Amino acid sequence: MLSPEERALFKERIRYLDRKIQPGLKKLHWSLKGASATFISECRLHASKVQTIVNEYKAATLAIARSAQQISEALLVRITGKRVYNDLEFEEDQKEHRAWVQQKLMDIHEEVTSIMRQTYEVFKHDSTEVQQYWMAYTIKMNRMMEEAFRLNVKWSLLELSKAINGDGKTTPNPLFRVKVILQNNYPAPSAQVEFPQLWPSS
Repeated sequence: MLSPEERALFKERIRYLDRKIQPGLKKLHWSLKGASATFISECRLHASKVQTIVNEYKAATLAIARSAQQISEALLVRITGKRVYNDLEFEEDQKEHRAWVQQKLMDIHEEVTSIMRQTYEVFKHDSTEVQQYWMAYTIKMNRMMEEAFRLNVKWSLLELSKAINGDGKTTPNPLFRVKVILQNNYPAPSAQVEFPQLWPSS
């Protein structure tokens, strides 16, 4: 179940298990039924404990990966494509949405931190070498979180761009309502209506 890096992280656990199994490879007389049954029972017990620790580690890593996916998908903008905004309604709606997303991201961060602390309890008394592999694992999880936030920002901006410019296949739905009052202060040949360009064309 473990990659080479993970085997190094569990080095102390594997070494402990090897020591428990070693008598069965060199010292134990398998013809002694009582002794062999006891040895097998003890080995199964110790192996089960190590397996439980590995399973919990794997589950923790998977939970962190799912949290990273949640971070990447909790977009910072909310555009339904059905609503047309007046005046400052868009800004107010987005401010409310960002506050909700911020709380969600903080909850996810707290959950990931808790998982990391709980997982570290297994390794905190291990050797310096194991601590170095734990640091490498921590850096790997941190980079996963960074990538999730990067994707969040990227997809949020793409969502906003799509709402304004369309997706290249269809024209965008109306997003802002512009109210204009026309006054006839000029002679007919000079009268015209111009719409300023608010953002660069794509």
